[in-house]
Amino acid sequence: MDQQQWLAELKQELRKRRLPKRYVTRLLQELSDHVTDDRENRIGEDHSWSADRIGSPAAIAESAAQEFRSRRFAVRHPLWTFGALPPFLFVLFVVGVYLGSSTLLEFLLSFAPIEQYEMSAWAPVVAQGYLIGCLLLASVMTVACFAWLAQRYALKRRWPMTAAVIIALLCGSFWTEGTRKTQEQMGRVTIGLPGSFWPSDITFPRVIQFAVPLAAAAWLTSRRTSSTTPSVDLRIAT
Repeated sequence: MDQQQWLAELKQELRKRRLPKRYVTRLLQELSDHVTDDRENRIGEDHSWSADRIGSPAAIAESAAQEFRSRRFAVRHPLWTFGALPPFLFVLFVVGVYLGSSTLLEFLLSFAPIEQYEMSAWAPVVAQGYLIGCLLLASVMTVACFAWLAQRYALKRRWPMTAAVIIALLCGSFWTEGTRKTQEQMGRVTIGLPGSFWPSDITFPRVIQFAVPLAAAAWLTSRRTSSTTPSVDLRIAT
């Protein structure tokens, strides 16, 4: 295998590990310069190219990926990343999903008389389902972010599952209620945090709100594949 072919295979191996393009370009340039300098410094020796002196492209790529990941904040401080960050990100997603979907619904309902929806007896119940849907979508989006982060830096499954448990507890703690409009009372929809967490206060929607983030995390993390390629010592500055 000549030098150019070796570098081409190394580039493919680095892309398989989804390393940043800028990092890959720098790594290939430094390795190319290193090989050139090594050949020039071996005066009086065999100057022919040999991949055995450096290692296989797969081993080099795996070592480079490990070195890159080891310098990330999520790898050095997983407890902060997967323990403290999930609640804040979940709240941001809830606000974003609610505002975005509300704007879209307002636009869609503008094509028909809005009064017929507001006067519907089942409007509060539909509104309750809408709020629960916003919570579930935001929780799945948050879980997906942390599952992707763990996969990106090859972290153990327990970290995204830890984030999922925190998100599930937070999502499941929200209490919603929709009361249908009748002749005796006005319809209403409420959302908030319960006054207590006794089993009698746990409703079916809250069970769903708790289960969906955990199910999403279990499915996303089960799809991860781990690499068994041996590594070699390689230090490239990032």
